[in-house]
Amino acid sequence: MTLSLPCQLMCAAANAYDIQAPSGDYEPTAMFADAVGWTSGPTAYSAGSDNVDAKQVGNIAGAEGEPDALVIAFRGTVAPAPSFTSVKDWIQDLLTHTETVTAAGKPVPGKVHEGFWNALNDLWTDVLKNASAAEGKIYITGHSKGAALAPLAAAALYFGSGIEAAGVYSFAPPHCGNSDFVKGFPSSVPVTRYENVLDVVPLMPPTPEVVKGLKHHEVWKLIFELYERDDYEPLGTLEY
Repeated sequence: MTLSLPCQLMCAAANAYDIQAPSGDYEPTAMFADAVGWTSGPTAYSAGSDNVDAKQVGNIAGAEGEPDALVIAFRGTVAPAPSFTSVKDWIQDLLTHTETVTAAGKPVPGKVHEGFWNALNDLWTDVLKNASAAEGKIYITGHSKGAALAPLAAAALYFGSGIEAAGVYSFAPPHCGNSDFVKGFPSSVPVTRYENVLDVVPLMPPTPEVVKGLKHHEVWKLIFELYERDDYEPLGTLEY
């Protein structure tokens, strides 16, 4: 039985967690790999200090009469553990200051999360190579940190190289850019996000509305005032 595309990509995002850090070893869990329905691959690529940034790439069947589609799935944050590898990855997540960036020397609209953009840069050479060689549609996905890298990658491909992803599917995505980034994101690249109401990650870094509500509380004031200037906003259509 072939699963729906969102389910296939959710399983691809889960498979990305099989990429080990710091070793970079990769053995995809069969349950998820079978559900994805890979027609070739997947292969893994890791980069950054202690390989804290990682993604997998492979192909799935395209629509009837179309070439196989390329799937790029970014791994989420390494699980919390008393190790330097885990600490390095979490520090990257906490680099929440927004910055103006370029892709291939061309401006990307608005400002984006510094840590997530740094992570994407570590992987960029291989991401661009994969996307440039794709014969069919390109789908980009990820969970948690990986779900933030997915739309950043789609934006960089679009504005830097004129490559248009067919869709971005983000599972439990933290915010990756400010309101100008969201407004300037290409409308021709659909972004669908899935969130659990009990999960705090999709609420971080906080939006101006959250900051406004919490900065008056003495305990949170100093922390949340730092986020006020960043103007984070969720990207895409909330499906669940």
